[in-house]
Amino acid sequence: MPQWENSTNPVILSEPYAKATGLENAQDIKNYLDKVWYQEHGDVYWFGLHKNTRVNNYFGYWSWESAALAKIKNIGDSSLKNQKYYPYDAVHW
Repeated sequence: MPQWENSTNPVILSEPYAKATGLENAQDIKNYLDKVWYQEHGDVYWFGLHKNTRVNNYFGYWSWESAALAKIKNIGDSSLKNQKYYPYDAVHW
């Protein structure tokens, strides 16, 4: 059985996910998605894939952690339905 180290850090990757730990309502989630989520992923392989016109490898940008927090905390997410990084349809499947 693995031995897990106790940590006060609730996230494995601090940036940008540490900023998601304080999300308490739909407006908090919207602000996180609008101002933090995509912008702070500038160093990941999928950043900017939607701009590639030579190869169609864009698969969408989804903030699964936002959806998980909305579900876990029972946050009404109807105002996030059209937010481009929130996987509303997947959450309500």
